[in-house]
Amino acid sequence: MPRFLFEELANAHLIRNAVYDGGPTQDFKYDPIPVLMKGSNVAGFRKKKHYAVLYTSGIEPNWPDYYDEVNHRFVYHGDRRSEKGDLHSTPGNRFLDAQYQLFITQQRLLLLPTFIFRKIDGYTPRAVQFLGLAVWGGKGISNPDVLSTYWCKVDNRQFLNYRVIYTILNDEFISRNWINDLLNDVVISHNTPASYKKFVETGVYV
Repeated sequence: MPRFLFEELANAHLIRNAVYDGGPTQDFKYDPIPVLMKGSNVAGFRKKKHYAVLYTSGIEPNWPDYYDEVNHRFVYHGDRRSEKGDLHSTPGNRFLDAQYQLFITQQRLLLLPTFIFRKIDGYTPRAVQFLGLAVWGGKGISNPDVLSTYWCKVDNRQFLNYRVIYTILNDEFISRNWINDLLNDVVISHNTPASYKKFVETGVYV
């Protein structure tokens, strides 16, 4: 699979399933995502004005994020980690709820396109794999199932958390030029991936 070195990330394109190396140690400064996507290096969601980046380690049993490669769907579990507060006490879950309101009212241009990465072993300590460009929902999935709640159990405690379903679109290549467009407040341009543009305009998943 394609692989990009840490020194190449600032100008790298996004290629589906490619590996993006971190630096030589686990230090936060060697996290590849902030360099690649111009965002922060904390939390599962890293949000910019016109896009979101979702990172998962894929190894937390109580938050079992997973990628269904057959149906091109990614299931993400919200960031509530304890029974303190309520379902919307955490920033990630508040973000999911706000995005869901846009989704069910078909305000697709305001829904943030989401770039999904996961931890990958066998490379540099903080290396990640790009799974693809994702949007909310999927063909044949009812609105209540797109964002649902489940009981998260930790030790002897349980609490409600969110579960959301994304579709990973079929574009294999995401141009660095489109990421730059998004950073400059331009969502739809000649650099926009065709499948994402079709989703925004028609709601069709490809």
